[in-house]
Amino acid sequence: MANQFLVKETMAAIRGLSAAEITALQNGTYEGVQLLGYYQKGDTLVPIVYYLAPSTPDPGPDDGGSVIIVSSIKLVHQFVGHVDAVYFGMSQSKSSSENKTIAQKVINYAAINEAKSVNFPKWFRVVYSDYTKSTFAKHIEALIQ
Repeated sequence: MANQFLVKETMAAIRGLSAAEITALQNGTYEGVQLLGYYQKGDTLVPIVYYLAPSTPDPGPDDGGSVIIVSSIKLVHQFVGHVDAVYFGMSQSKSSSENKTIAQKVINYAAINEAKSVNFPKWFRVVYSDYTKSTFAKHIEALIQ
C-alpha cells in the first residue's frame, strides 16, 4: 500500500486523524493526505494533497491552508503560483471577522511564497470592497516594491 494517499473528504476529517493514521503517515504507509473539500466534499476547485512536514525547518504555525497541525505532526501543502482563499477556509458561513483573518493568512502566505496570484471569492470582494481596496492594496503594493 506504500505511496498511496490517505483520502479525507473535509478539513475536519484531516484534523481528526486517528493515532493509527498518523503512524501510517510517519512510517511511509501513506505518502500524504488528499483533501477532497474544505467543509464538504467538492467545495474546493480540485482536491489537494498534504504531506508530512519534516521537523526542521519548522513550516510555521497552523494557518488553516498551507500548514495544518494534527496532534503531534504538521501537514503541509505548497500552493504553486496561485493561492485560492477557499483552501484556507474562507466561506460565506463565516463571520466578517473570521473571513478577514483568513484573508490576512492568505495574503501572508502569498507574500512569503511569492505567489503570482491570489483569488478571493466574488462575494468577498463585493461585501468587503472597502477592506479589499485599502488593506489588501497596501499589502499588494508592499509586495511589488
